[in-house]
Amino acid sequence: WLIVSFQHLFDETTIWMACPSETDENCARARKEIHETLAVVKEHVGKRYTDRMGQLPKSFTEYPEGKLLDITITNGPVPDRDRDMFGPMMDAIGLSGSGLEIGVADADFSYQMVKNWKGLTTYHLVDPWKHQGDSVYHSHTGKDGNNWEQDKQDLRFEGVKALMREYTDSGKVEIHRMFSNEAVKLIEDSSLAFLYVDGNHVYDAVKEDLELFYPKMKPGALIAGHDYTSDHFGVKQASHEFAYERGLDFHTTDVMKKRQYVTGDRVVPPCCPSFYFFKPK
Repeated sequence: WLIVSFQHLFDETTIWMACPSETDENCARARKEIHETLAVVKEHVGKRYTDRMGQLPKSFTEYPEGKLLDITITNGPVPDRDRDMFGPMMDAIGLSGSGLEIGVADADFSYQMVKNWKGLTTYHLVDPWKHQGDSVYHSHTGKDGNNWEQDKQDLRFEGVKALMREYTDSGKVEIHRMFSNEAVKLIEDSSLAFLYVDGNHVYDAVKEDLELFYPKMKPGALIAGHDYTSDHFGVKQASHEFAYERGLDFHTTDVMKKRQYVTGDRVVPPCCPSFYFFKPK
């Protein structure tokens, strides 16, 4: 007999197996197939999965042809939480000051940060809200669904301004409708406590964002980025290389928990972990 319980497949996977005996060939075969399936899921999402027979390895190699560095992924200060935990985590570890987000879209995550990070002084939202060619803005598997046509980008920008009006009026949020390589000129060196990279997900763009803004981060600052998945292989490749080159401990969040979007028009899907690391003090 084999009983398998999947709870939020891309969130937490628990397996309970009841075999008539350890020599039962059918059960052994099923167990092996499930382990192989979980390995594929783990590789795709970039997370560690646990079953009742032990923990899968914390380091893994995938896409060697894509030159993805093999690094060890460890638990951060608040393990097994999704990206909504960044605001409270900043307070818990005593990081206060300014933050900056590249790639705002509807400002769902931005709103969570501004609302939940008590030590925040100023949060910079950087996004051109501009349709770009598919040859420039795309995912590892094809078109990027976030690359909306220009009329929808303009409506999205107006929605962000309305959503954030309370905070822009108070000076807690500053909106910069421009590309990140322009916005970086507005930020003083060693001034940011938090950076979130969620703009163009191709390798060159992610690596450039990390390198451009690293001098802007103060010692001990948290640097993170979204969509640490194989569909956005450039994110994995760039973040691995950046951390490896600087000897930084590499962490990932859990997948996003299902909840209503701040815009109220859709539900956050259970996908897409974030990576993060800290600038040395």
